[in-house]
Amino acid sequence: MNEKPRDVKAGILNRGDYLNIVIQGLISGGVALLAFLLPVIAQYGTGNILGSLEGNEELLKLCRTYCFSTLAINEMLMAYVCKVKGSLAFFTKESWNNKALNIITAVGVLLQIGILVVPPMRSLLKLAVVGTVDIALILFIAVAGVMINAAITLAKERLDIKRERNL
Repeated sequence: MNEKPRDVKAGILNRGDYLNIVIQGLISGGVALLAFLLPVIAQYGTGNILGSLEGNEELLKLCRTYCFSTLAINEMLMAYVCKVKGSLAFFTKESWNNKALNIITAVGVLLQIGILVVPPMRSLLKLAVVGTVDIALILFIAVAGVMINAAITLAKERLDIKRERNL
């Protein structure tokens, strides 16, 4: 309510919004790629990453599991980055004031973890067997990606505000 109304002739998304979408997509994609490659790097190092996957179906399955789970959790948590303007997601009272969002996000993350640990669900989605360390690593990568996105979004918002004041 404190913001000026937008121009009636302007579209719903402006140039800055498109830029945010591209940046957030690139970061989320990069985080998913990192999650995909992490099991290979952990097992074989950074030498011939793709060659190490060739013929190793179990490792490929583990890589897909990491990527799928990281991306799913990352996207659930991105709702908080999109919700908060002008401050870093998760660190303000405003981040947590929507009880329904908090509940559905918690349920979604728990369901995603459930998919990893319940054998019938895991086999239905053709995911690899993962342990507690794997789940913790997946959660860490997903949260790290969200925090990078949040920091970049906040920096861009502050830059935009600074530009508007100088006009």
